[in-house]
Amino acid sequence: IRHGYVVLDAYYYPYTADMKHQLWSVTKSFTGTLVGIAIDQGLIEGIDQPVLELFPGYTPADSTGHLDQLTVGNLLTMSSGLPGSDSLGVSVEAEMIAEPDAVGYLLNLPISGVRGSVWQYNNLNSDMLTAAVESTAGISFTEFAEVNLFQPLGITDYVWTPYEGDIAFGGFGLWLTPPDMARLGYLYLHQGMWADKQVVASDWVDLSHCVDLDKCPFDDAFGSVGYGYHWWIFQPSFYTAVGAYGQAIAVAPDFDTVVVITSSNIPGSQNPLIFENLIPNRILAAARSESPLPANESAQSALAARVQSLAQPEPTAASPLPAIANEISGQTYDLLTSIYLDPSPDLAEYLFGRTMEVTAFTLNFPNDAEAQLDLDFADGYRVNLPVGLDGVWRTTDSEFGPMAARGGWDETGNRFAVDYQIVGAANCGRFTFRINDEGALNVVWENLASPVGTLVRRAQTEIHDS
Repeated sequence: IRHGYVVLDAYYYPYTADMKHQLWSVTKSFTGTLVGIAIDQGLIEGIDQPVLELFPGYTPADSTGHLDQLTVGNLLTMSSGLPGSDSLGVSVEAEMIAEPDAVGYLLNLPISGVRGSVWQYNNLNSDMLTAAVESTAGISFTEFAEVNLFQPLGITDYVWTPYEGDIAFGGFGLWLTPPDMARLGYLYLHQGMWADKQVVASDWVDLSHCVDLDKCPFDDAFGSVGYGYHWWIFQPSFYTAVGAYGQAIAVAPDFDTVVVITSSNIPGSQNPLIFENLIPNRILAAARSESPLPANESAQSALAARVQSLAQPEPTAASPLPAIANEISGQTYDLLTSIYLDPSPDLAEYLFGRTMEVTAFTLNFPNDAEAQLDLDFADGYRVNLPVGLDGVWRTTDSEFGPMAARGGWDETGNRFAVDYQIVGAANCGRFTFRINDEGALNVVWENLASPVGTLVRRAQTEIHDS
């Protein structure tokens, strides 16, 4: 979006404009915005207010005094000293999902003595902020978001995952369409104004992305990248909401531009390519004129054709099926070792509503252009997943959400690979089925977009004895 106009709106099949995405840590910037609104309304006194004052009904077990000193600002700037058995606190969150009292669990976590002096990116900071807003507002966090942010911005199609105690995940868990993601960026581009309404204070927008660096001491928390109040700052060009696997809402005031990107296959190690190259060197670098450019019908037609080709790709010629396809088609194979379709299976089970443990599979090859992979899960659920063999994703509904798959055989005819994705969730992987020298069918599963590097699991199989 530039100068108030949508310059480009493009979607790779099978994605569409009306499809919600799991925003992952882009959620944090919505959480930070809602904290600012709570401060505007006097529900929270300000960034220096002690967090414990926002939970008058709780008496934490911590006796070190560190929690007494913890402020709202510490949480916003990721300088709380909250623990986590990993850098994100995801392992602790996996424990919290089973807790009926998530607030009590949070407040009884030990706080280290580095509060306010060490920056450590951690979802637990954001979780405690959602709990604080809910405690002071007297309504659920999602209700507060609905009334004070989503309704003013015209956002009606969303999901925000709660803990058992109905406290929304603050660090991730929000699902939105890309156009609705852009609404938050547009709000910040216009200093918190939407139409004629000041949704969040202009001063809060400035604080969030460290216009005054003296008020945001963590401006160089990660190399040359700053961190404000749940926004990342790539000075001087832009600041951005950042989510795992390539989700982004970038705001560039000097260019009067908002950029929204979603992805399902960007490993954490490649995220810098978006923020250090794609946005500044490709997108913003192209915005050179403050006045409309001369009409260029041929370029516009070429762009429209390219966007159309992404949305409706042409199939390629599928290779003939190898002889082994008929031999394994229709056979059900039990995995001797289960494969989990997520590196955090307990948390994934909570988010998706059922186990991600695959215990068996069946392959069918009805023709050269399409196969079917049936996945059997430990809880008895089965996904019947069509697989495009002509380069085009096939989609199906599932209880995990829409799923898509495509694949093909290698030149030897002994190896069949299937790439799949839970559309919008950035949960994607690859199954490789290999016929070994003894004629057995073995499986390798790879997580294609792990934030911590590619995860690989291998399993031997045996034909299911019915």
